[in-house]
Amino acid sequence: MLELALFSPEVPPRYALALELVREAIAGQVYENPVARLLHAPAGVLCEFRAPLSGLYARLGPAVAEVVDERGARRVVWEALSRSEEDGEILVVYDERRYYTNVLEPAGKPLLRPPYGLLLWAGRERWGLFYTGREFLYFRLAAGLPVLGPVRE
Repeated sequence: MLELALFSPEVPPRYALALELVREAIAGQVYENPVARLLHAPAGVLCEFRAPLSGLYARLGPAVAEVVDERGARRVVWEALSRSEEDGEILVVYDERRYYTNVLEPAGKPLLRPPYGLLLWAGRERWGLFYTGREFLYFRLAAGLPVLGPVRE
């Protein structure tokens, strides 16, 4: 399992080839919402954020999603915020203008409403939550071996 986290307005040229290889390896189901695009396949998951910040998270390795409703998504947000206070880093994107993070520079205020996207790095666990337009895909993933980082520029 390999993982890549890159948050930058543009993909630096030195990482472009690696990102293309990841996209090719994960060629699967595509989901989009106003703030992100998600590729999901048995080979892994790639979430590319557009607004209000640019970045991506990719994981090559088994990636199974649980489908949850809005109530389940709120539970995931609550648990992720709690985990991030203990030993983790979190990114929650609520809409095209609002997000909360303690990853890059602390920003925003956490809300308990379901977001468009959530990423949590806590110990050896990685959580992801993605709104597809009808339901939420919830990923609980084991940490992979970092590739090119994780890179946060």
